[in-house]
Amino acid sequence: MINLLKYHFKKKWVLIVVLSFVALLITYLTNASRAYISSYTDIHELNIKYVYATNPPIITATVISAVLATIIPFVEFSFKMKKINIDQYYSLPIKREKLYLTNFIFGFIEIIIPVTVSYICGFLSIFSKPSMFENIYFLPYYFVLLFMLPSFETETMIT
Repeated sequence: MINLLKYHFKKKWVLIVVLSFVALLITYLTNASRAYISSYTDIHELNIKYVYATNPPIITATVISAVLATIIPFVEFSFKMKKINIDQYYSLPIKREKLYLTNFIFGFIEIIIPVTVSYICGFLSIFSKPSMFENIYFLPYYFVLLFMLPSFETETMIT
C-alpha cells in the first residue's frame, strides 16, 4: 500500500503542483480586489454609520474544496471504467480493498494540498487589508473543512 502511494506521488506530483498553483491564483485574484469592511449610512440627517464585515476569504477555499472533492474521485477511480486498466490493477499483488483505500487516500491528499494552499493565501490576505474578522476562528474552520471533505468525496465516489 505504501509503495502504491509512492507510485501515485511519482506519477501525479505535477498534477498536485498545477492544482495548487491554480487554487493559489484563483484565491489571490478573488481576494485582491475585495474589501473586508463595508459601511453605509442609514439616516442621513443623524449621520448614523453602520460598519460591518463582508466578503470572508474562506468562501474561495470552500468552493475550491467542493469542486476538487467532486472532480478528483472521478479521476482517481477512472481505472474501473476500462477493462485493460482493471486487469492491470487487479494483477498487482495488493487486495482490492487496499487498492481502493490507497486511491481514496491519495485522492484525499490531492484535495488537501490545493485547499491548504488556497486557505493560507486567503488567511494571509486578511492581514494585508483592514478587516473586522476574528482570526482565531479561521483555524477551527480549516479543520472542519478537512473533516467534511472525505464525506463529500465518498458521496461522489458512490454515485
